[in-house]
Amino acid sequence: MPKMLVVQNMDHGAYIALSRRADLALLYWLERADMQGRMGEAIPHQLRCLEQYRQHSEAYGLWHQPFSTDELDRLIAHESPRAQRYLKSLVVESMQRGTCVSAKNAIVKLSHHKDEHAHLTVLCGPSGIGKSRYVARHCQNMSVVSLDAIREELWGDRACQDNPELVVATAQQKLKQYLREKHNVVWDATNLRQDYRKPLYAMARDQHALITLVIFLAPETAIYSGNANRTHAVPKAVVAAQIAKYQFPRISDVHHVIAVDGEGHILFESNGNIVTLEPIVTLRPNCML
Repeated sequence: MPKMLVVQNMDHGAYIALSRRADLALLYWLERADMQGRMGEAIPHQLRCLEQYRQHSEAYGLWHQPFSTDELDRLIAHESPRAQRYLKSLVVESMQRGTCVSAKNAIVKLSHHKDEHAHLTVLCGPSGIGKSRYVARHCQNMSVVSLDAIREELWGDRACQDNPELVVATAQQKLKQYLREKHNVVWDATNLRQDYRKPLYAMARDQHALITLVIFLAPETAIYSGNANRTHAVPKAVVAAQIAKYQFPRISDVHHVIAVDGEGHILFESNGNIVTLEPIVTLRPNCML
């Protein structure tokens, strides 16, 4: 990423987005160490790109720190807590996408939906990791779109995999209706791949909704055990396939992130700022990280 930002001449917003995912200075030193440990004609050019990356990061005020929202917080301090959360989330997103270059302009553009808006919560984790338990504990007053529930409605069997396109289309139709009606809604599915999550984010943005991603973290042994103890357990081979294809989400894709352990306890929450997983939980690399 550091070299790509320079080579592709990416703007301030791309640096903001990356600063929400990692410490830009630590990325620089990691990449520099890697490059200096190599040999080849391209190495001097790549090191020059790294130096440009460092210069841009420092100029944007992002060296060793994520994008600062201090100015934004001052500009929206008079708003209600609900409006503040909405504006802060969408202004940061707007700036990282490059659709607005200043917080003040972004606030003007996004204020129309600050008081009345939907909120989409997307769950992300394999079967047996505790998603249903989290919904029961934390989402009592929210509308729920569950792919398992739709399979049961259509085929009388939650585990039936017939016509998955119809199941997803039915679920998306329900989601669009909830978003239009400004509901707080949970999309209850594994959502393990980026291409599964992106359409959900797009539908939410079309309706000017907030997006929260709930990431479930647990060791493989706990996942298999949790699945085996479910009322509607899926075959072990299915869980193994889910873990194998899992693509860890990009923090900068959403407004708000919650990490949850296998028991349903919230490990941390973030609202537009950098997220660090390592101090909180250690997992086998091929499992979740």
